[in-house]
Amino acid sequence: MTIWAALIAAKEKMEGKIHGIVAWAPVAKVDHSDSLAIKGLLSIPFGEEALKAVNFRVMLPRMTPLSLASELVCSYLPWICEFIFNQIADTSTGFNRNMLGYYTAHYPNGVSTKNAIQLKRIVLSGKFSPMDHGPSMNLRLYGKAKSPIYDFSQMLKIPVALFSGENDVVANPTDVAWLKEQLQNNGSLLKFREFSNMGHLAFLLPSK
Repeated sequence: MTIWAALIAAKEKMEGKIHGIVAWAPVAKVDHSDSLAIKGLLSIPFGEEALKAVNFRVMLPRMTPLSLASELVCSYLPWICEFIFNQIADTSTGFNRNMLGYYTAHYPNGVSTKNAIQLKRIVLSGKFSPMDHGPSMNLRLYGKAKSPIYDFSQMLKIPVALFSGENDVVANPTDVAWLKEQLQNNGSLLKFREFSNMGHLAFLLPSK
């Protein structure tokens, strides 16, 4: 969702190039997220510069032995992986448990520490904003020393369809409701539907 917001915030560059957006289990603000993965970000003790200093640029990089091991465990002892996924995201009705082995064969596949730090900033500030690159780079990119807050009223009015899950612990219904309101006020919301008994992973690995 952050990528989408960044695109339509760049009016001059993107006008006429994006004609519609479909967002499944959209994550914008995460104030009410119950995901242990999101909460775990708060325990990261260092900022981006400190991580750069020790050349720590990728979190959870892809490691073939680990991927093979997790694929085997999830294929033959799925209840273990299901328990872990329930702590990170969720495995509510609609989630295809038979796909756990295939999924873990490719994930985790690495995430930039810059992305993780940015998500931590969003969690701590409660504000939906673009990447904070530091005062000097922020001035060049945004014209301000601090990273601005995404202003939906100033964004391109592009039709957006939102689909979310009632049991999603990552894109919590309260946070999705906030996003829905912003899009309604902007005049961009084309359709909204919240599916009962569906969680975050049901949109990624559906049973049907």
